[in-house]
Amino acid sequence: MKKYIVPAMILSIIGGFLSVLLLTQHYNVNSGIVTFLCGDSVNNFCKELSSSGYSTLFGYPVAVYGFLFYFFILINSIFLFYAGEDYRYAYLFIALPLASAALIASVIFIIIMIKVQMFCSMCLLAHLINLLLLIVMLFYFRKIKSSEGFNVSSLLDKYTDIIKTSSHARAALSIFIAFIIFFIFSVFSVSKVIDSGASRKASFKTLAYYLTRYNKAEPEKLNLHNSTLVSGEEEAELKIIVFTDFLCSYCYKFHVIEKGLIKKFKDSIRFEYYNFPLDTQCNKNVTRSVYPNSCIASKAMFAAAKLGFFHEYINEHFNNYKELKKNYSLEKAAGLLNNIGRDSLKGKFISLVNSREISVMLQKDINAAKKNSINATPSIFIAGKRVGGVVPVQVFEAIISKELRKPGKNEKDN
Repeated sequence: MKKYIVPAMILSIIGGFLSVLLLTQHYNVNSGIVTFLCGDSVNNFCKELSSSGYSTLFGYPVAVYGFLFYFFILINSIFLFYAGEDYRYAYLFIALPLASAALIASVIFIIIMIKVQMFCSMCLLAHLINLLLLIVMLFYFRKIKSSEGFNVSSLLDKYTDIIKTSSHARAALSIFIAFIIFFIFSVFSVSKVIDSGASRKASFKTLAYYLTRYNKAEPEKLNLHNSTLVSGEEEAELKIIVFTDFLCSYCYKFHVIEKGLIKKFKDSIRFEYYNFPLDTQCNKNVTRSVYPNSCIASKAMFAAAKLGFFHEYINEHFNNYKELKKNYSLEKAAGLLNNIGRDSLKGKFISLVNSREISVMLQKDINAAKKNSINATPSIFIAGKRVGGVVPVQVFEAIISKELRKPGKNEKDN
């Protein structure tokens, strides 16, 4: 028995640990806790998937369900380990269907990863554990079947007989059910509290950490040409540089933050965008296309700017981001013109997107990104200092307020 149960316990512990790591990644998008498995910030599909709609089910992170599954298998294995062979039917009756369902879920998620072309190594490792757990269960079932001569359908009958004839078994079952219900309630409650807390104001400790890091940083001497992708007034006191990919999930999150910052600081700030599409079709600095067709999205932004409606277009783009990101194409990019009342310019828009002029402009941005050591999106600079990626909005507000309070502020030298 132990040669089957001990591996199941070990696999469950490893799976539970992976689930905790994935939960950490889900609730803290800037965490580098799984970088060693998932690659750097450009090619980190674990981070990308953790911020996508595929990471939740019925409003809860998928990793929560994974954690519960591994916990159930572990608890059942511990019961069997100490209760002995008398618990074997109950064990298989609970564990075998759970392991089968987990593998089916794994197959579904692998199909999703293939479809969206994002292969999270941490997730794949968890799916491998699900497969190994089912194999262990099947070998244990085969061993009992060969020695006792029963089939799958008789599992329930044998389990029911034990419950009927043993008061100890009924007591154990009652305690187990009560414990599992309490544990499920606790896990989902904690998950909801964490999720709610993640959307609240950043703590003083978090603000202090980011502000201290920002204050210690030295302004970088950015080697940049003038951008044509601008939100804000030319006379704005503070210039914020953003290297972006317009199909990037984190760039979408930053745009949501940016709209709030523009509303709060109005004409005092100005955003200037430079393209760094994570798409090998135009960017040879990345090893794989994290966001296929993001080169087209970059060109679409340039075309909108050339035709004089960049601000309207970028807002419409991100308002429809979740739908656009699925199989993004030039047709979808041009379709946004209908929504902003620019349908008459669709022909010119498509022509510009396909033009050599726009391609040259895009390569100029990509070259600038390389010269300035950009390897992630979004990469944000305020007053020449690299802020990093998407940090809490209160951090941006505190940094911007601090910079605007500086006497004799002049952003032209940044």
